[in-house]
Amino acid sequence: MLNIPSLETLIITNNHLQSLVEGCFHENLEYLNLEFNSLSQITEGVLKPLKNLKELNLSHNRFKGIELSYGLPSLESLDLSHNEIVVIVEDSFKNFWELKSLKLDHNYLTAISYKIFPTGNSITTLHLHYNAFMYIPETTAQILPKLREITIGGNPWACPCLVIVTGYLQEKNITQPECDRKYFSIGRSAVCVITDDESCTYEEKLTQVDFNNFRSSLQQDLCFEL
Repeated sequence: MLNIPSLETLIITNNHLQSLVEGCFHENLEYLNLEFNSLSQITEGVLKPLKNLKELNLSHNRFKGIELSYGLPSLESLDLSHNEIVVIVEDSFKNFWELKSLKLDHNYLTAISYKIFPTGNSITTLHLHYNAFMYIPETTAQILPKLREITIGGNPWACPCLVIVTGYLQEKNITQPECDRKYFSIGRSAVCVITDDESCTYEEKLTQVDFNNFRSSLQQDLCFEL
């Protein structure tokens, strides 16, 4: 592929890719779609040269963790949905200065630190639905001043924390797509978990059994196509 400098769009989907070799993509690439493969990691040398890349789709793979601190300076859209991600290393997106859309839905994230987000706080769209969040620290919300759209359904929110999250979204005029709003209004799925604490604390933890029970109670994801 290094011999095709004019190539700007590359789609390699629905294969069984398990790894990528360094230097396999030309630096002029602007759109790269690798969804529906079997990737569990990507070494730094594969993506780091792609200084012009604007959109990267890594959804429907097998990533369990993400660390991209080397940055992709032109990237505007990153899709990591439908993986097995349980942790995102701090500063992972710090050098993604142009990043506007970040999709992390359908993973197993229990916490998200404000330290993962890019310098400049450029994100306007953030998808977090169908993870394992019980709360989001206030500092995380405050570090995203340009955020305009978010999805939060399908998480086992501690009920007091959900009240705070939805209140913050209303206060800052941050919208939820219609499908995410419907999740909370149609009454067919659990929307939060009752805990012993009447206030929102950041110490709440779900057992695996409780999480599995919560997940099994969920109806069809109304935002699946986002």
